[in-house]
Amino acid sequence: MGWIKNIETEIGILGLWELDDSLNDLLPGFRFSENERATFDAIKFERRKLEFLVVRLLVDRLLQTKSEIYYDEAGCPHLKDNPLNISISHSHELVVVFLSERRIGIDAENINRNIEKVATRFLSENEKKQVANAKNVNATMVLYWSAKEAVFKCAGLQNVQFNRDIRISRDENENNERFCAELIKNNLQNIYTCQSFLFKNNVVVYCVEENRKILSQ
Repeated sequence: MGWIKNIETEIGILGLWELDDSLNDLLPGFRFSENERATFDAIKFERRKLEFLVVRLLVDRLLQTKSEIYYDEAGCPHLKDNPLNISISHSHELVVVFLSERRIGIDAENINRNIEKVATRFLSENEKKQVANAKNVNATMVLYWSAKEAVFKCAGLQNVQFNRDIRISRDENENNERFCAELIKNNLQNIYTCQSFLFKNNVVVYCVEENRKILSQ
């Protein structure tokens, strides 16, 4: 299947690529920079090589030009010689890339992923109640995890405790594809708008930072 589509949003543009290609299929269509070739050759596992290649092919398709990705000391991706912000995620079946002038984050997860054992690490007590009352408990749990991952990437902060620092505000009975989140850390309150959609067996959540303010001591 390979590249699926680009989606224009009011925030930016995102691309989806289904991971069913082989390296032999993709290598002839990619032009490596010197740094990309060195990084690619150092990757030991074929699956990781495939993800590396697909992300960069998808970025080139979104920008319609060649652009390199580099990572800062915190592990956050950036585009070389391009002011757009970038966020990247992949599940076992899907790679997603999001580009925007604003602060953004994106995450993709298999909707059937079993994360119940680690629920206490990322859900607050109130969120546990929300999940327990949902029509599909596991799918909602995965959605919350994906939303918090997207917020974490958007914030670019370290040592964030998901079950304490990130809070999801979502009404199961309303338009639950669009909801809010906040991250309170280091005396800062960040507010986010989140948007979710399903692609086959994957939930994709992307977010944008709406407001950031310093809390009073």
